[in-house]
Amino acid sequence: MFSADKEVDFVYETGRPDITYNNRTGWQIATAERLKEVQINVDGALVWRYALTYITSSDTNRSLLSQVTLFDASGNSLPPKKFTYQTIE
Repeated sequence: MFSADKEVDFVYETGRPDITYNNRTGWQIATAERLKEVQINVDGALVWRYALTYITSSDTNRSLLSQVTLFDASGNSLPPKKFTYQTIE
């Protein structure tokens, strides 16, 4: 369990190209944001940052996570973890 001096922040970006709408609840709900970063802070200082990168599927025009890169507080990074997807042929 995290104590009060540790914090995880989820940073979202707006303006995603593949906004989805859902009316199942009787109200229209738009998903117009997507996760951009996960930031880990200790005592108010950034320690780690995970940056997420997306591509647009050529089959569905929806966002697909293409890579996750881990950065330290100085901006140094490990090689990104890359994801690939199959396409409909």
